[in-house]
Order: sequence, then structure tokens, then C-alpha cells
Amino acid sequence: MPNRSPRVIAQLTLPAAVDALGVLAFSFLPLLAGGLLAWVVEDRLQPSLGAVWSRASRLWLLALGVPLHVDGGALTAGGQVAGYAITLAPTGLTAFVLWLVWRAAGRCTGRALWPSWLGFGIVIALGTLLLVATSASATGSTAWPEAWVIPLAVTLAVFVATSILRQPADTPERRAAAAPLQALRRLVARRAEAADVLASGWRAAWTTMFALATAGAVGLGVSILLHWMDLISVSEALAGGWTGATLLAALQLVWLPTAVIWAMAWLSGVGVVVGTGSLLAPAVAQAAPLPAIPLLAALPSGVGWQWALLAVPVGCGMLGALLGLRGLARDSAPGWRGWATLALGCLWQAVAATLIMAVLVWLASGAIGPGRLQEVGPAAGRLEILTGLVLLGGLLVAVPARLRPPAAAETE
Repeated sequence: MPNRSPRVIAQLTLPAAVDALGVLAFSFLPLLAGGLLAWVVEDRLQPSLGAVWSRASRLWLLALGVPLHVDGGALTAGGQVAGYAITLAPTGLTAFVLWLVWRAAGRCTGRALWPSWLGFGIVIALGTLLLVATSASATGSTAWPEAWVIPLAVTLAVFVATSILRQPADTPERRAAAAPLQALRRLVARRAEAADVLASGWRAAWTTMFALATAGAVGLGVSILLHWMDLISVSEALAGGWTGATLLAALQLVWLPTAVIWAMAWLSGVGVVVGTGSLLAPAVAQAAPLPAIPLLAALPSGVGWQWALLAVPVGCGMLGALLGLRGLARDSAPGWRGWATLALGCLWQAVAATLIMAVLVWLASGAIGPGRLQEVGPAAGRLEILTGLVLLGGLLVAVPARLRPPAAAETE
């Protein structure tokens, strides 16, 4: 690496530092603006302006994985409670922040990378430090140093990885990053069947999960429409005026991706836990009193005919196998070896889809209140249900594709 003077290094780091400042501004200022609107219109300038800033700071930090600690003695509907943590991240805000980081990293093409990483990291570190230092209030706080380290690590990791991957293929950084993947490809390519199974099953798994996410989004919309009056009732009880209702709706939007993941878990049979001891799924309804959050009023009961919705993940598995495994089933070797290849492909599709779902479950789980509300989110211990249903759907497509005789053009 050539020697550079401090002045040159400062000039090289400046563009990335400006990009980092933009990430902080565009992700934090909308939260602050919403808080100021509620402070003026709904709260009548009470409490202090500093409390508005601290709430916005804690929400931003929560989006980057920092737990919010509510101090003991906080008032709830049932009186005073001991201290507890809120860890359910607003995934919509998380995705927005990381998208801004991704966009900023894309502008590093053609720049020296390590000065860009340095400039971006310094500004993010200072901005996060400011938010952490001003996030404490009379009711809540964030723990040091994790409140500073976690957002810095997450954003810088995304920035570094994206800036490398978006460099031209002939750069040393891109070649170094691609070396482990190329070594894995060479290792797998020694066995053509193994490479086909991994590639086909992985493609089928992503198709399956995309279909399940689409079904979850549609199901969430339908459930909201069916429970619209319940949502309105809870919203009116929490926010008296139109401004409060609008801000409450906007606040719930930052958790909308979490709600879609919950809908995916519900449709897949895995189910959703809203409080310790509860479970809501198409064939199970172990409900408990829900907190006064409007979006939770859209949770279906999970009784009666709804068990038939378990056909949805089976259909998603069929679609994934249709696009990813049908060729593998048709072109595999004859005899038992071909059947073994087919079984491995279907199994890998189901396992890979479950692994993707496990990551989503981790993102959409956490704590939202004291006591039993320290456990909310998809039921991670029931992911094997999704594995079985996707495997069934894959076999329903792959087995007939293998049994079907070749076309006349293929036999000539």
C-alpha cells in the first residue's frame, strides 16, 4: 500500500464520511420529526424536548439490535413492574438503515477502500456515541458499551462487505473476497451430482420462501381487513386524536416486516407466541391476553377450518420444486442412485428453506414488555413442521417428474 500523507488520507475519507452522515440523518431525522409532531400536537409540549430526542434515539438503536432497558417502577395498566428489556427490533427501520448503508457503499466504486471504511466508521461511531449518550430518560436506558458497539459493527460490516462485492472483479479486494467461495465451488464441482443437488435445492428453497413470504403478506392484509374494527377500537383507545392515530399507524409500519414474518410462521404451521405459554397456529389456539397493540388485533384465532391453510406451505414447496428440482429429478441417473439424488435434493430444499426461516424467526422474535411478554415471535421450537410440509410439497412434484417417461424427442 503506497504511503499517503494525512492530508491525502483525509481527502480520501471525506466522501465516505459524508455518506455516513447522510445515513444517520435520513434514518434518524424522520423519527425525531414524528416525535416532535406528537410532542406539539398530542403531548402539548409535555414532557421536555430532551425526552422526545431520547425516545427517537432509543428507537433507532433498537432497530440496530440494541436492547432497550425499561427501569423498575415503570407504570403499566396493572401498576408498577420491575425492570425489563424490549428487544423486538423494528425490522422495517432496520431494513431502511441497512439499505442506506448499501447505497452508500455502492458509491465507493473507484475509491480507495480502506480510507472509505475509515471515514464511514469514524462518523458512524461518533453519531452512535451521541445517540447513546442522549438516549437515557426517566423510564428507559440502553446499556453501555453494547449500545455503541452493536450498531457500529452492523453498519460497518454491511458497508465493508458491500463495498468489496461491488468493486470490479479484477481488483485485489474482490479477488480476495471471492477466493473462499471459489475454493468451495471447486471442491463441490469434483462431484457433479453433489453440485447439482446443492444448486437445485438452494434455488428451490429460495423460491419456496419467496412464495411463502408473498402468501404471508397477502394473508396479513386479509386478516387486517377482517379484523379492521378491532384494530380501530384499540387505536382509538390508545390515541385520542387523528394525529396520535396517524403516528401510531406510522410507528407500526416500522414493524410491518416483522408482522409479515409472523404471518409466514402462522401459515407454515410453526405458529406465533405472544407471551409465554401462548401459541397461535392454524391448528392450535392457546391464546392469552394480548397487549394493547392494534396490529396484534389482526392475529387469527387458529381454530375451525383454518387448519386447511397448512396446504399453503405444501403449495410453496411444490412451486419451489417445480422451478428448482424438476430438472434434477428428470435428468438424474437411473436406478437407486437417481432416487437417492432426488431424495437428497428434496431434503436439501426443505432444510435450506427451514434455515432461511430460522434467520427470519430470529429477526422477528424478542421481548415487548414485562413478565410473559418477554417471549414473543414465531415459535422457533416448531420449525420442523415447515421442514416436513416443504419436503412433502417437493416430493409431490419431483417424484412424478422422475416417473414421467421421456418425451419422444429425447428418446430418438
